[in-house]
Amino acid sequence: MRTKEELRARGAAWRTANPDKTRAIQSKYRSKNSEKLHAASAAWLAANKEKRREYLIANADKIRLRQSKYRLLNNEKERARRAKYHANNPEISSRARCIRRSRMLNAVVGNLITIATWERSWRSKRFAICYWCSSRTAAKKSHMDHIQPLAKGGAHSIENLCIACSRCNLSKNSKSIVAWNATIKQPILL
Repeated sequence: MRTKEELRARGAAWRTANPDKTRAIQSKYRSKNSEKLHAASAAWLAANKEKRREYLIANADKIRLRQSKYRLLNNEKERARRAKYHANNPEISSRARCIRRSRMLNAVVGNLITIATWERSWRSKRFAICYWCSSRTAAKKSHMDHIQPLAKGGAHSIENLCIACSRCNLSKNSKSIVAWNATIKQPILL
């Protein structure tokens, strides 16, 4: 009678000698028992949060390398997944873009929940009034603009945000109000 260690060693040797058959058997098993495997994985993760955290910290470089390799091999698939996510979550995508820009420019970031609530409220309406030219435009086509641009030291906070029509926002860009007034026919009064 063989011991468990001998059987394990024999199985490991067979798997090493037959990698294609091993993959096929494992794939077949995973497809038949996916719910069972997901439940077992979730239970293990719930019971071993600290162990998982230690593993992620210890192997951060290895994990990052594996993820970047996957993204390179599955570029189109990843691009389609990200596009679908951004299309389904425009508010989250917009918020992430603003936060990323703010951090790149070392700008102050205000209360994100307040900003998201404010943006959701005016985007849900049919029309919006431009802060700069007072024109009435479709809310879906309006932009969220920083009064004091992030590039000029402005903060990403509710006090520094306004609704702008696309024409005003794109012509203002990252200019200060004084510099922008010099370039337009009808100067903005503040």
